[in-house]
Amino acid sequence: MEKVVAVFGYNNTRLYDVKKIKNILLAKKIGIMLCKEGITDEDRNVSAYCFDTKLHGSHQEIEQAYSNLQKWLSSQNIVIVGVLPFSDKGIVLASYVAEKMGLISDDYNTAVIGLDKFEFRKAEANMNTPVWYKKPRFRKVEQPSDLVQFYDEIGSPVFLKPTSEGNSRGCFLVNSLENMDVALENIKPYLNTGAIAEEYFSGCREFSFDTVAGRCWITEKETTSGNHKAEVQQIVPAPLPQEDYDRLIEAGKLVAKISGSKMGAVHNEFFLFPDRTVMAVEPNRRPAGMHIWDLAASAFSINPFELWINWSIGKQPVVDQALRSQYYVGLRMIQASTDGIIKQIDNTGINKIKDNYNELLEVCLSKSLNQFVHKNPKDNSEFLGHIIVQHKDPKKLKLMLIQLSLRILQFVKVEPVSTDNDKSVVQKVREYARKEKLLVLDCAYMSTYIENWWNTAKHNENFKENKESLKKLLLEKFKNNEQQKLSIVGVAGHHVSGVVLTGLFHTDDPELSHVVHETLSDLAKLRDIKYPHEDHKHLFIKPEGVKKKEWGKGAGRISPHCDDLYEDIDTDLLSLTTCRDNLKVSTLLFTADQIFNILSDDEVYRLTKIMPSFVSGINVEGTVKAKKRPILSVEHNNFFLRLDYRIDELTGLRMQVDNEEDMAILKKIQAYLMPQNAIKAGTEAGHFVVVANMKVLHAREAIQNLEVTCSLNLQTTPRLLFRSKGPRM
Repeated sequence: MEKVVAVFGYNNTRLYDVKKIKNILLAKKIGIMLCKEGITDEDRNVSAYCFDTKLHGSHQEIEQAYSNLQKWLSSQNIVIVGVLPFSDKGIVLASYVAEKMGLISDDYNTAVIGLDKFEFRKAEANMNTPVWYKKPRFRKVEQPSDLVQFYDEIGSPVFLKPTSEGNSRGCFLVNSLENMDVALENIKPYLNTGAIAEEYFSGCREFSFDTVAGRCWITEKETTSGNHKAEVQQIVPAPLPQEDYDRLIEAGKLVAKISGSKMGAVHNEFFLFPDRTVMAVEPNRRPAGMHIWDLAASAFSINPFELWINWSIGKQPVVDQALRSQYYVGLRMIQASTDGIIKQIDNTGINKIKDNYNELLEVCLSKSLNQFVHKNPKDNSEFLGHIIVQHKDPKKLKLMLIQLSLRILQFVKVEPVSTDNDKSVVQKVREYARKEKLLVLDCAYMSTYIENWWNTAKHNENFKENKESLKKLLLEKFKNNEQQKLSIVGVAGHHVSGVVLTGLFHTDDPELSHVVHETLSDLAKLRDIKYPHEDHKHLFIKPEGVKKKEWGKGAGRISPHCDDLYEDIDTDLLSLTTCRDNLKVSTLLFTADQIFNILSDDEVYRLTKIMPSFVSGINVEGTVKAKKRPILSVEHNNFFLRLDYRIDELTGLRMQVDNEEDMAILKKIQAYLMPQNAIKAGTEAGHFVVVANMKVLHAREAIQNLEVTCSLNLQTTPRLLFRSKGPRM
């Protein structure tokens, strides 16, 4: 029977490392066997022995996977002499197989700690640790209320993440109540398998503890400043004061013990704080990524993969040793200067750089001609490639890493995605948005005219006659050309995104408010549309809405949005009139210019290419409507901005995109759309506002400490507004 070492679980982006293992085993006359879920042709090209299997799950599922493996091994006439868990999800089945076969491995019973972040925090909490070892507060999140309660208890930002995912998938920083809903939506796909909220700390540096067969070292990490925090640089060994280095070694061994390591491969991640306290980020019973083992090979003159193989087959003495080196070795990813297509690679120029620098150990371009590259990579696969440099002086090493990566970049010609015409679109949008105004006009001088008129008109039950009578009065008494300003809201070339009229009346009377509202909406040329699935005219808190969010008749927060983006008829204008607001919760307004000012030209241009599905909530008919539309469009010397950050309790996000880079831009905008950045429409009776629906987003904060009993009586409800929305007449 042929002897094989089984590699359990790996991403195909790491096949270059699997091939290293294969070559080492070949020299030992041992074969390689690959075990993962979803075998591909790439895998079969590496090994003749590929077993497609579930890698983790319940104990019963692991037992069944082992039973299936035994049958398959018999059919192949091979015997496993060593196991190598190559990924987090591979450690469970790998350690069980080794235990059943009497082979060397890390502990099976604690394997879940390396896979489940909540189980790790529980085990960590029960361990005796040094005073400098920081343990964050944490809580398992099984339902939204768990996160809300934990956030309230902590009183500071918390970090929400899936318990069993890597590479930052599903992770979200909750730093305010305003983005709680977004965080919950972000984590929703992972709630079935588990999520955890942890106390969040800032102002730290990131390192990893790496070990194999007892040999250990510390690696310094650096991440990009973009939204996705991709790892851009690693240095082995970490250039630290000896006391800090030794402390991280001690912390690494402690976490390795918690996770059940028995001197196999470990990659534990840590934060080091300015006060020299240390906090574990997560344990990993597997090799490090990003070529860290290659850096260690150069720094310490060892072969980590051979140490790992020999450990697994019982041929490697385990030595508890913090490795020392004469050189620092660093890897830096090569980052494109713009989004675009690779049009030319000057290998001659790159080779000259390699010839001129003995310290430059490796230049690897992972992208080729005509491939798309990103200025802001979301993970390591989106970089152009990497360089590896060694030097005795860590400061000079860091400088060389930056300088040489930039010099290599000069020999890779990337043609930007944006053309001159695209740039002109961005410039045009910015110019239009800068000119747009939100006019706030004091109309207190009109209140006496309107109140006196109402004293007579309220006895007339003919609403249409009252509206025409009031319109005549307004046109006679307006002295600042208010009627003309109302009529040009959103019209191309006039650059008026909205008008707010304050102090029109003071009497708390729903009928007066209604007729004023309809009259001014007519002057604004707003054709109100009443859809059959909604009752949109009166906005007040219904008894059943006290705990509801994203609803005009609920007390919960309403996220920034444009109305009715899923409808066939465009809602050009939205108007609101305040009858009373004893709760003092203003409508929040955000202009397009505010949003564009926080975005780069590339990001503004990208908005023209993002085509979300805008989805309705579940309406009273129980149906959902959806429509794909661009977020930003330029038409007839005018621009239109479409955003909706509401989250329906049943259908989820009202604005749905699939691309992670698109989502990153939308989240960047959302992070800005906080109450402190809003223009407030006011809460006094007699305020009227009309805005261009696709130029100004509107929102409302949650109504806190609601003590007044909410009823359906328009005379007593504590907050009553009138609303109209629809196309321009």
